[in-house]
Amino acid sequence: MALIQCPDCGVDVSDRAAACPKCACPIAEIVKERGMPASSRPSSPALDAPEGAGEERTVWEGRPSQVINLGAYLLWGLVVVASIVLGIRFRASGYAWLAVLPIVVSLFMMLWKYLDVRVRRIELTTERLRTYRGILSKQIDELEIYRIKDSRVQQPLFLRIFGLGTVQLETSDRSNPEVRLHAIRDPRGLREQIRKYVEIQRDRKRVREVDFE
Repeated sequence: MALIQCPDCGVDVSDRAAACPKCACPIAEIVKERGMPASSRPSSPALDAPEGAGEERTVWEGRPSQVINLGAYLLWGLVVVASIVLGIRFRASGYAWLAVLPIVVSLFMMLWKYLDVRVRRIELTTERLRTYRGILSKQIDELEIYRIKDSRVQQPLFLRIFGLGTVQLETSDRSNPEVRLHAIRDPRGLREQIRKYVEIQRDRKRVREVDFE
């Protein structure tokens, strides 16, 4: 008898169990689909330790491009220019100081938008996908990569002009059913990295994603 990880809830379950005792996932059907139970497979360190099965390490790291803020920069930049023009025009009337407020607000919003993207970070390790965000308070989202069910690359014209794209991931993680890695460089290369380590971790944990309708 060997233990396998339930693909739905992650609990360790005997490969001879009919169903997961926690979520009722049909373990017997999953084991049967693999061809033979985990307990009957030959044990070999060489076979049981694929690439990526050792110490966890970072294989890719990056962050979104500031290109996603281009529209906001143009909008607030126009507000600044318009405020300066109006301030100069009404300088003689004594109301030019009113133009200072929209200028200050616009510059603050541009700075905030810049920092919001600047502090975001994406880290892919051999076992997990982590995303970091937050200016004043930090938030870290973590996803076990073996839970990724599907991936696709989206490159609308605007992003493609700058050599950028978005990687969209569908997962079995209930807290993060969909993850979007927006406006990153070489999105296809990142997708292939993710696919590679998803398969390595599934083989290592001896689990497979199964959809039930």
